[in-house]
Amino acid sequence: YREIGGWASVTSLRFDTAAGAAAPAVLTALARAEAVFMAGGDQARYLELWRDAPVGAALRAHVAAGRPIGGTSAGLAIL
Repeated sequence: YREIGGWASVTSLRFDTAAGAAAPAVLTALARAEAVFMAGGDQARYLELWRDAPVGAALRAHVAAGRPIGGTSAGLAIL
Protein backbone atom coordinates (compact mmCIF):
# COMPACT_ATOMS: atom_id res chain seq x y z
CA TYR A 1 0.00 0.00 0.00
CA ARG A 2 2.93 2.36 0.49
CA GLU A 3 3.74 2.17 -3.23
CA ILE A 4 0.31 3.56 -4.12
CA GLY A 5 0.40 6.29 -1.50
CA GLY A 6 -1.00 4.53 1.56
CA TRP A 7 -4.30 5.70 2.97
CA ALA A 8 -5.52 8.64 5.03
CA SER A 9 -8.35 6.81 6.78
CA VAL A 10 -10.09 3.46 7.06
CA THR A 11 -13.74 2.77 7.81
CA SER A 12 -14.92 -0.67 8.87
CA LEU A 13 -18.47 -1.63 8.03
CA ARG A 14 -20.15 -4.64 9.58
CA PHE A 15 -23.74 -5.68 9.17
CA ASP A 16 -25.58 -8.97 9.16
CA THR A 17 -29.13 -8.02 8.24
CA ALA A 18 -30.95 -6.91 5.12
CA ALA A 19 -31.59 -3.57 6.82
CA GLY A 20 -27.85 -3.16 7.30
CA ALA A 21 -27.28 -3.88 3.60
CA ALA A 22 -29.53 -0.92 2.81
CA ALA A 23 -28.47 1.44 5.61
CA PRO A 24 -27.74 4.98 4.41
CA ALA A 25 -24.49 5.13 6.42
CA VAL A 26 -23.22 1.96 4.70
CA LEU A 27 -24.18 3.17 1.24
CA THR A 28 -22.64 6.61 1.81
CA ALA A 29 -19.38 5.08 3.03
CA LEU A 30 -19.20 2.82 -0.03
CA ALA A 31 -19.97 5.69 -2.40
CA ARG A 32 -17.09 7.68 -0.90
CA ALA A 33 -14.62 4.79 -0.71
CA GLU A 34 -11.50 4.97 -2.81
CA ALA A 35 -11.01 1.22 -2.30
CA VAL A 36 -13.01 -1.63 -0.75
CA PHE A 37 -11.63 -4.71 0.99
CA MET A 38 -13.96 -7.47 2.08
CA ALA A 39 -13.19 -9.86 4.92
CA GLY A 40 -13.69 -13.58 4.92
CA GLY A 41 -16.71 -15.32 6.32
CA ASP A 42 -19.58 -17.17 4.73
CA GLN A 43 -19.99 -16.66 0.97
CA ALA A 44 -23.62 -17.77 1.11
CA ARG A 45 -24.30 -15.08 3.69
CA TYR A 46 -22.71 -12.43 1.49
CA LEU A 47 -24.91 -13.52 -1.40
CA GLU A 48 -28.00 -13.62 0.78
CA LEU A 49 -27.45 -10.09 2.04
CA TRP A 50 -25.99 -8.41 -1.04
CA ARG A 51 -27.30 -9.95 -4.25
CA ASP A 52 -30.47 -7.87 -4.68
CA ALA A 53 -29.72 -5.27 -2.00
CA PRO A 54 -28.58 -1.66 -2.33
CA VAL A 55 -25.14 -2.61 -1.01
CA GLY A 56 -24.67 -4.97 -3.97
CA ALA A 57 -25.53 -2.16 -6.37
CA ALA A 58 -23.10 0.14 -4.55
CA LEU A 59 -20.30 -2.41 -4.90
CA ARG A 60 -21.06 -2.90 -8.61
CA ALA A 61 -20.96 0.89 -9.08
CA HIS A 62 -17.61 1.00 -7.26
CA VAL A 63 -16.17 -1.58 -9.67
CA ALA A 64 -17.75 0.10 -12.71
CA ALA A 65 -16.05 3.34 -11.70
CA GLY A 66 -12.69 1.57 -11.90
CA ARG A 67 -11.99 1.76 -8.19
CA PRO A 68 -10.07 -1.09 -6.54
CA ILE A 69 -11.83 -3.86 -4.67
CA GLY A 70 -10.41 -6.97 -3.03
CA GLY A 71 -10.91 -9.44 -0.24
CA THR A 72 -9.74 -12.55 1.54
CA SER A 73 -11.34 -15.96 1.68
CA ALA A 74 -15.13 -15.52 1.26
CA GLY A 75 -14.62 -11.81 0.56
CA LEU A 76 -12.43 -12.70 -2.40
CA ALA A 77 -14.65 -15.56 -3.55
CA ILE A 78 -17.73 -13.32 -3.64
CA LEU A 79 -16.03 -10.94 -6.05
